[in-house]
Amino acid sequence: MLDPAFLANATASFDATPATGPYTLAMSNSALFLSLSQIAPASTLQSILGSIQSQLATAPTHLPASYHGSPELTAGYLRQLSALASFYAQPKAPSVEIPFATGTSLRLIMLHPLSRGTVRLNATHPLEQPVVDYRTGSNPFDFQLHLAHLKGMRAMWNTPTMKGLGAVEVTPGVGVQSVSGFFFSFHFFLFYLPFCVL
Repeated sequence: MLDPAFLANATASFDATPATGPYTLAMSNSALFLSLSQIAPASTLQSILGSIQSQLATAPTHLPASYHGSPELTAGYLRQLSALASFYAQPKAPSVEIPFATGTSLRLIMLHPLSRGTVRLNATHPLEQPVVDYRTGSNPFDFQLHLAHLKGMRAMWNTPTMKGLGAVEVTPGVGVQSVSGFFFSFHFFLFYLPFCVL
Protein backbone atom coordinates (compact mmCIF):
# COMPACT_ATOMS: atom_id res chain seq x y z
CA MET A 1 0.00 0.00 0.00
CA LEU A 2 3.02 2.29 -0.07
CA ASP A 3 2.83 2.47 -3.90
CA PRO A 4 0.37 5.29 -4.84
CA ALA A 5 -0.74 3.61 -8.08
CA PHE A 6 -1.41 0.31 -6.30
CA LEU A 7 -3.25 2.14 -3.50
CA ALA A 8 -5.45 4.02 -6.01
CA ASN A 9 -6.29 0.79 -7.84
CA ALA A 10 -7.02 -1.07 -4.61
CA THR A 11 -9.27 1.75 -3.38
CA ALA A 12 -11.17 1.94 -6.68
CA SER A 13 -11.66 -1.84 -6.67
CA PHE A 14 -12.99 -1.75 -3.12
CA ASP A 15 -15.36 1.16 -3.86
CA ALA A 16 -16.83 -0.69 -6.88
CA THR A 17 -19.99 -2.79 -6.61
CA PRO A 18 -19.34 -5.58 -5.90
CA ALA A 19 -16.16 -4.78 -4.01
CA THR A 20 -13.02 -6.61 -5.13
CA GLY A 21 -9.28 -6.35 -4.61
CA PRO A 22 -6.94 -6.53 -1.63
CA TYR A 23 -9.15 -4.49 0.71
CA THR A 24 -11.76 -7.24 0.60
CA LEU A 25 -9.28 -9.64 2.17
CA ALA A 26 -8.39 -9.92 5.82
CA MET A 27 -5.49 -7.55 6.35
CA SER A 28 -3.79 -9.59 9.06
CA ASN A 29 -2.92 -13.22 9.32
CA SER A 30 -1.73 -13.12 12.92
CA ALA A 31 -2.63 -11.37 16.13
CA LEU A 32 -1.56 -10.98 19.72
CA PHE A 33 -4.22 -11.25 22.41
CA LEU A 34 -2.72 -9.86 25.60
CA SER A 35 -4.18 -9.58 29.07
CA LEU A 36 -3.88 -6.39 31.05
CA SER A 37 -1.44 -8.08 33.43
CA GLN A 38 0.78 -9.02 30.46
CA ILE A 39 0.94 -5.52 29.04
CA ALA A 40 0.78 -3.24 32.09
CA PRO A 41 2.80 -3.03 35.30
CA ALA A 42 1.11 -4.32 38.47
CA SER A 43 0.56 -0.78 39.78
CA THR A 44 -1.29 0.20 36.59
CA LEU A 45 -3.34 -2.99 36.73
CA GLN A 46 -4.38 -2.25 40.32
CA SER A 47 -5.21 1.35 39.46
CA ILE A 48 -7.40 0.27 36.54
CA LEU A 49 -9.18 -2.38 38.60
CA GLY A 50 -9.77 0.24 41.31
CA SER A 51 -11.23 2.61 38.71
CA ILE A 52 -13.69 -0.04 37.57
CA GLN A 53 -14.70 -0.82 41.14
CA SER A 54 -15.27 2.88 41.88
CA GLN A 55 -17.56 3.11 38.88
CA LEU A 56 -19.94 0.59 40.40
CA ALA A 57 -21.34 3.56 42.35
CA THR A 58 -21.09 6.19 39.61
CA ALA A 59 -21.45 4.24 36.33
CA PRO A 60 -24.88 5.63 35.45
CA THR A 61 -23.25 9.03 34.84
CA HIS A 62 -21.41 7.52 31.85
CA LEU A 63 -24.38 5.69 30.37
CA PRO A 64 -26.78 6.83 27.63
CA ALA A 65 -29.72 8.90 28.85
CA SER A 66 -32.09 6.00 28.08
CA TYR A 67 -30.49 4.02 30.91
CA HIS A 68 -31.35 6.66 33.50
CA GLY A 69 -35.05 5.87 33.41
CA SER A 70 -34.55 2.11 33.45
CA PRO A 71 -33.43 0.41 36.65
CA GLU A 72 -33.21 -2.86 34.71
CA LEU A 73 -30.73 -1.51 32.14
CA THR A 74 -28.63 0.15 34.84
CA ALA A 75 -28.61 -3.02 36.96
CA GLY A 76 -27.59 -5.06 33.91
CA TYR A 77 -24.73 -2.70 33.16
CA LEU A 78 -23.54 -2.80 36.78
CA ARG A 79 -23.47 -6.60 36.57
CA GLN A 80 -21.39 -6.32 33.37
CA LEU A 81 -19.09 -3.86 35.11
CA SER A 82 -18.56 -6.23 38.03
CA ALA A 83 -17.89 -9.12 35.63
CA LEU A 84 -15.42 -7.01 33.62
CA ALA A 85 -13.53 -6.04 36.79
CA SER A 86 -13.14 -9.74 37.54
CA PHE A 87 -12.26 -10.48 33.91
CA TYR A 88 -9.53 -7.81 33.69
CA ALA A 89 -7.90 -9.22 36.83
CA GLN A 90 -7.37 -12.60 35.14
CA PRO A 91 -3.90 -13.13 33.62
CA LYS A 92 -5.30 -15.19 30.72
CA ALA A 93 -8.19 -12.87 29.80
CA PRO A 94 -7.22 -10.60 26.90
CA SER A 95 -7.93 -6.88 27.07
CA VAL A 96 -6.32 -5.97 23.74
CA GLU A 97 -6.01 -7.50 20.29
CA ILE A 98 -2.99 -6.53 18.18
CA PRO A 99 -3.36 -7.81 14.61
CA PHE A 100 -0.25 -7.78 12.48
CA ALA A 101 0.92 -8.87 9.06
CA THR A 102 3.72 -7.55 6.90
CA GLY A 103 2.79 -3.87 7.21
CA THR A 104 4.67 -1.09 8.89
CA SER A 105 2.38 -0.48 11.87
CA LEU A 106 0.23 -2.17 14.48
CA ARG A 107 -3.29 -1.40 15.66
CA LEU A 108 -4.47 -1.85 19.22
CA ILE A 109 -8.06 -3.05 19.45
CA MET A 110 -9.70 -2.74 22.85
CA LEU A 111 -11.74 -5.89 23.35
CA HIS A 112 -13.95 -4.98 26.31
CA PRO A 113 -14.72 -1.25 26.56
CA LEU A 114 -16.97 0.11 29.28
CA SER A 115 -18.63 2.73 27.08
CA ARG A 116 -22.15 1.84 25.97
CA GLY A 117 -24.09 3.18 23.02
CA THR A 118 -27.53 2.98 21.51
CA VAL A 119 -29.25 1.53 18.45
CA ARG A 120 -32.55 3.19 17.63
CA LEU A 121 -35.15 2.67 14.95
CA ASN A 122 -34.98 5.47 12.39
CA ALA A 123 -38.33 7.10 13.29
CA THR A 124 -38.47 9.13 10.06
CA HIS A 125 -37.64 6.16 7.79
CA PRO A 126 -38.21 2.95 9.78
CA LEU A 127 -37.25 0.68 6.87
CA GLU A 128 -33.81 2.26 6.54
CA GLN A 129 -30.72 1.52 8.61
CA PRO A 130 -31.16 2.09 12.34
CA VAL A 131 -29.59 5.11 14.00
CA VAL A 132 -26.44 3.90 15.79
CA ASP A 133 -24.56 5.96 18.36
CA TYR A 134 -21.56 3.96 19.57
CA ARG A 135 -20.71 6.64 22.17
CA THR A 136 -17.07 5.69 21.73
CA GLY A 137 -15.00 6.83 24.68
CA SER A 138 -18.02 8.10 26.65
CA ASN A 139 -16.67 6.25 29.67
CA PRO A 140 -13.30 7.79 30.60
CA PHE A 141 -12.06 4.37 31.72
CA ASP A 142 -11.68 3.38 28.07
CA PHE A 143 -8.97 6.03 27.61
CA GLN A 144 -7.20 4.92 30.79
CA LEU A 145 -7.18 1.34 29.52
CA HIS A 146 -6.09 2.31 26.02
CA LEU A 147 -3.26 4.40 27.44
CA ALA A 148 -2.06 1.32 29.37
CA HIS A 149 -2.15 -0.61 26.07
CA LEU A 150 -0.17 2.10 24.26
CA LYS A 151 2.46 2.28 27.00
CA GLY A 152 2.69 -1.51 27.03
CA MET A 153 3.36 -1.54 23.31
CA ARG A 154 6.00 1.16 23.72
CA ALA A 155 7.70 -0.96 26.39
CA MET A 156 7.59 -3.97 24.06
CA TRP A 157 9.23 -1.98 21.24
CA ASN A 158 12.01 -1.00 23.63
CA THR A 159 13.01 -4.56 24.57
CA PRO A 160 16.41 -5.82 23.44
CA THR A 161 14.69 -8.41 21.24
CA MET A 162 12.70 -5.82 19.29
CA LYS A 163 15.63 -3.41 19.13
CA GLY A 164 17.74 -6.27 17.74
CA LEU A 165 15.16 -6.72 14.98
CA GLY A 166 15.43 -3.03 14.07
CA ALA A 167 12.09 -1.90 15.52
CA VAL A 168 11.85 1.88 15.72
CA GLU A 169 9.06 3.95 17.21
CA VAL A 170 7.85 6.40 14.61
CA THR A 171 4.60 7.64 16.14
CA PRO A 172 4.28 9.44 18.48
CA GLY A 173 8.06 9.39 18.85
CA VAL A 174 10.19 8.71 21.92
CA GLY A 175 10.11 12.39 22.93
CA VAL A 176 6.37 12.23 23.62
CA GLN A 177 5.80 11.25 27.24
CA SER A 178 2.60 13.02 28.34
CA VAL A 179 -0.88 11.52 28.22
CA SER A 180 -2.15 14.27 25.92
CA GLY A 181 0.90 13.78 23.72
CA PHE A 182 0.09 10.11 23.34
CA PHE A 183 -3.47 10.72 22.25
CA PHE A 184 -2.88 13.77 20.04
CA SER A 185 0.35 12.61 18.41
CA PHE A 186 -0.96 9.16 17.59
CA HIS A 187 -3.63 10.58 15.28
CA PHE A 188 -5.66 8.66 17.78
CA PHE A 189 -8.22 6.11 16.73
CA LEU A 190 -10.01 4.20 19.44
CA PHE A 191 -10.53 0.79 17.90
CA TYR A 192 -12.87 -1.52 19.66
CA LEU A 193 -15.49 -4.04 18.89
CA PRO A 194 -18.94 -2.42 18.65
CA PHE A 195 -21.13 -4.33 21.04
CA CYS A 196 -23.41 -3.70 23.99
CA VAL A 197 -25.48 -1.03 22.34
CA LEU A 198 -29.13 -0.74 23.33
